[in-house]
Parts: sequence; C-alpha cells; structure tokens
Amino acid sequence: MSQISLQMYTLRDYTKTSYDLEKTLEKLRGAGFSTVQYSVPGEADVSDICRIFRKTGIQNDSVFCPALSIKERKKDVLSQCDAFETDYIRTDSIPRGLTSNAAGYEMFAHYLNEVGNEFKKQCKKLLYHFHTFEFIRFGEETGIDILLRESDPELVQILPDTHWIQCGGEPVVKFLKKYRDRYDYVHVK
Repeated sequence: MSQISLQMYTLRDYTKTSYDLEKTLEKLRGAGFSTVQYSVPGEADVSDICRIFRKTGIQNDSVFCPALSIKERKKDVLSQCDAFETDYIRTDSIPRGLTSNAAGYEMFAHYLNEVGNEFKKQCKKLLYHFHTFEFIRFGEETGIDILLRESDPELVQILPDTHWIQCGGEPVVKFLKKYRDRYDYVHVK
C-alpha cells in the first residue's frame, strides 16, 4: 500500500454521485495516488463503489462506521473490509455527552476495547479518530491521554490528525512521539 493516501472527506463535494466519484478517482490516479481513505455513504451500493475503485486502480485503505452503531453494523463493516480488501476500520470520536469528566473517557475506552476485541478476532484493526475536544484537561491528563491509558493498544489504535492536535494545544511532534506505537496512519493538514 502507498505511504501517502488522500483522505476523501476533503473532496466530499466531488463524490456525491457514482459518476463524480469515478471521475474524481481517475483524476487522483492521474495525480499519482494509488490509495485513498473513503467512507461509503449509508445509502450507497458497496459493490458499485468497489467496482469504481477497481476500475480506477485506486485502493480504499479503510472503512468507516460511527462508534455508537459499530456493534449492530459489525457484519456490514466486516463485509466492507472484505470488499475493499482492508483490515482497518475507522470510527469517530467519543460522544460529546461523555467528555465532561474523566469517567466518560474511561467508560468509552472500555467500550472501544470491547469493539476492538471483536474486530481483532477477525484480524481487523479499530482506528479511533479524535478532534480538539479530546484535549480537555482533567488534572495532569487530557481526555485523549485517559482514553489511551484505558484502552488496550492491541485492540484500539488512534488516527491522529495534526490539525486537531495543534488546535488542542499539544505540540504535534511531541504527541506523535509519545503515542508512536498506537497508530499506523496520520492525518496531515
């Protein structure tokens, strides 16, 4: 797999139809990309999307599922992983209702461990994507520190984003070095 992949959220206005997706992927292929990070829209036909990816010679490096629906959508998520030939499942951030105290981060970390364990049994990796609000301080730790302390590195990886780390008030390089064993991907902005 390529070392540089384009996060397709930035091109969401150019991928609203199958035709637009195909044309956009063709342009990306022409620009030298071989992999992207694309989230299949809920109403889309996965087999149609996969056909477009194969036709354009682009690989989708991971699939996406919202954290709170990942248990009930497990079968669909694994099916998408098989269709795109990827072992990575991205999920979104902690629900805002859990961010007001350390206990919320601890509880959510245990939930991610549960989900991550189910995917590990299928040889898949769960990637947690965070934003600025995970850098709220609770004494000496931030919410993301608590979440990472409480989650099992074998079950939960992070998908660090340099923009959100910086906006959260953390030095980007220091954060990436501190958690270098917890990620395979980095969003660079």
